[in-house]
Amino acid sequence: YKLFTEIVETKQQNPNALIEECLLAAKEKLIEAVTIEIEEMRLNIASSHLFTFVDKVSRYKQFVSAPTIKEIAETVGLLILPFTPHLAEEIYSLQKGKGKQQFASFAEWPKAKKLNKNQEEAIRAVNLMEQVERDAENLFNIMRRKGKQIKKAYIYAIDEDFKQLKQLEEVMASHLGELKIFSVVDKKKIDPLGRAEKAKPGKPAFYME
Repeated sequence: YKLFTEIVETKQQNPNALIEECLLAAKEKLIEAVTIEIEEMRLNIASSHLFTFVDKVSRYKQFVSAPTIKEIAETVGLLILPFTPHLAEEIYSLQKGKGKQQFASFAEWPKAKKLNKNQEEAIRAVNLMEQVERDAENLFNIMRRKGKQIKKAYIYAIDEDFKQLKQLEEVMASHLGELKIFSVVDKKKIDPLGRAEKAKPGKPAFYME
């Protein structure tokens, strides 16, 4: 509840379109997954799906607008109703939209919608970003064990990956620190060791300084 109210009450200056589309897509997948698990009485698995989703929202909260988080809060409020009715009503109340049912307990159970093209593209972009972040963290850990300090990271991606990652550059910087993303064909890129040549589809190359 605290997470959702914090986002709703804070005016996000730069919500990220890809992050928002990805979270809305994840919401639809969450509805489907939780519904199936509750129907099969696998309540522990259903609650696990909910925790995983809320963790994802928390990770990207500074890049999500209040209208989007209200939409997500409405769904989460309904999905947790079988588990924690009081908390469900608190979270559901955040949406407060005209024409909306006032109480979660009287509202219809949500139905998953088919993902649109923008949402599918956003999922691919965020999945790529998260993989790049994991690769970068592994490199950071190796360098730290060698006693080296990292001031800035340079990431080199093929054109298709670059277009997606560039839109998420600010998001990545919030997790990894100062960084710069270049297309491998950018003639002005900073690449003192020629690392850009090692970039592959879905697998950007790195240079750390």
